[in-house]
Amino acid sequence: MREDAAAVADSVKLQQQQIEAGYRPNVFPITPWEWTQNAGRYGGARNVLLPLKNSGPGVALNVNAELYWRSPDSPQSIQTEIATGTIAPADESDARLTRGISNWEDVRGFVSYRDLMGQEWRTHFVFRQMEGQISVEIGAIVAGARKFDEPAYPPPEWNGPSGEPNA
Repeated sequence: MREDAAAVADSVKLQQQQIEAGYRPNVFPITPWEWTQNAGRYGGARNVLLPLKNSGPGVALNVNAELYWRSPDSPQSIQTEIATGTIAPADESDARLTRGISNWEDVRGFVSYRDLMGQEWRTHFVFRQMEGQISVEIGAIVAGARKFDEPAYPPPEWNGPSGEPNA
């Protein structure tokens, strides 16, 4: 009898996980050719727009992001934020940055969003720029409240031995 009850409980748990997976968004930055070339609809706007994609089956609610980078003109890291609202499943959205970025090399940050069940998600990323080409590396995708082992922003390697940002 206990084995039957355990099997039913396992079945219910599996069904719940499948339902939740159907609501899960998966949002991350993308680098379309027009954006990397600062051409087409992105002509002259690449420094203030961040293309995002939701590849998950669920709606991404309350989408926002934080991006950090260093500038030769500033001894401290620079931060910008975005807020786009909602991204439908399999849809893309251009998020507007609160501060423009002229060089995407080593721009780091995360996109945060919620699913329809209220679960918070974060996708961490870093941009690379080499010989005019821009790419984005997706790092950790994390659920729930910020964890102690998530990437720090700005990254620790940007700080000197005293903990102060490098010049």
